[in-house]
Amino acid sequence: MDDSDESEISEMINSWLDANMEVFGEILEEWEENNYVQPFLDSKVNFQCNDCGKCCNFHDHWVWVYPYDMVRWLQKIDEEEKIPLFLSALFPVEDLDGISGYGLPSQREISERYDEMIRQNKKNPLVQKTLRAILSYLRKINPQFNPKSEFCIYYSPNLSGKSGHCLIYPYRPIQCRSYPYDYPQFTKFVIPGLEEKENTQDSPMCPEETYIGGSSINGVQISEEQLENVIIEKANYKTSAVIYDWSQESEEWNQIKETDLCDLLLQYFHKDILVLSREKRFFQDDSQEKNQKKKDANKTHIAGKRPIRKKR
Repeated sequence: MDDSDESEISEMINSWLDANMEVFGEILEEWEENNYVQPFLDSKVNFQCNDCGKCCNFHDHWVWVYPYDMVRWLQKIDEEEKIPLFLSALFPVEDLDGISGYGLPSQREISERYDEMIRQNKKNPLVQKTLRAILSYLRKINPQFNPKSEFCIYYSPNLSGKSGHCLIYPYRPIQCRSYPYDYPQFTKFVIPGLEEKENTQDSPMCPEETYIGGSSINGVQISEEQLENVIIEKANYKTSAVIYDWSQESEEWNQIKETDLCDLLLQYFHKDILVLSREKRFFQDDSQEKNQKKKDANKTHIAGKRPIRKKR
């Protein structure tokens, strides 16, 4: 790929992001001004994650990665060398309403699909090499990577510390940040002109023992920061729904919706991926980092859901 091709792909990616983020910005501004997302009233129960990992198991759901997440990653690309991996290892997703987007795959999903794509691209060695490099790098940063596992590609069962099992915790998507606070036990979406109904039957996957001081059905407290994450997440999903609706009537928006962003990102970042796959870098928690410094000065290191959406 020469410079002109790279520039064209960059322009296509930016155009797609700009269109999505413009809609998102308008929705977010309206929702915040009108206080559409509100905390559960009179809740007295606290929530404390027990690191069970259920939300990281993609057996029956995906974690969506919205344009908002991609922009946030791109803003950190000079600080975090793994950003090309984050953007390249995305898969198309679609919910029961036909709303489409992109998300993080499971370890099984990426292994099976990439193996198939490698077989299908026998005449395109560059594609094969890039896909193999992604799988190779995932195994380097996640030594517990299992091609039969339903867990997220960035889930490590043996990782401990503040980030729990997540290998990309500081950079995790907004859907991860908002979970489980986007459920009705924590927040409610107030639609103007309609009677408010608090539905607590749709429960997160978190075990009951994560609710401190009572049952989750009575409502769980949420901080301002957590509420803000929920607003951002819900506005992101609404953006996907709006663009889906517009694409049914507008050829311009249909082209935006039909853009194969996965392919564009793979093309644009393939050189970075090939370089990353050759480096000997691993994720570690703080205790591992301290021990590593004592062992081998030549080795380097770097630290560092939601079920399928139903109709609202």
